Amino acid sequence: MRWLANLLTIYMPASVRALACREVSGDFTAILAARLESAGSSALEEFSLAAHETGLRAGERLKAQFRLDSSFADARLAWKIVSRASGMTFTVADCPGRAVFDHLSCPVLQAGGVRLCENFCLPMVAGLTQAICPSCGVEIVEPANLQRPCKKALVMKKDCR
Repeated sequence: MRWLANLLTIYMPASVRALACREVSGDFTAILAARLESAGSSALEEFSLAAHETGLRAGERLKAQFRLDSSFADARLAWKIVSRASGMTFTVADCPGRAVFDHLSCPVLQAGGVRLCENFCLPMVAGLTQAICPSCGVEIVEPANLQRPCKKALVMKKDCR
């Protein structure tokens, strides 16, 4: 199944993108509704926690669907799949122990500005990374601004293959 995951980083049919969007959107909406229902004045923090949990769920689904393991390489592959499914254009620069994703266009930034990047995208990617490769992390290389999307890196923390 890993061959299929690799193929999806090159070409992803619209039906697959739609399915991925529907699943993540459904998860996020349900988690957000439950969290906001019980939230006091910390609604934005709850929003970010819901985004993180959405990433965890998406990561677990990707692991199961494509038989990914807990390696750095499979976390990198998951990042590429999610970026492609989200409609982002990006480049990846590989260095020892890190893969830098330079987003050239980002629907999240276009839809909600920097605030949505900080409170949805970054926690979601952190959750995705945690689910796939707990010994990997996310590092912001260049934060998003009004002129361009962010540049972030998947980094090996410890014991990551």
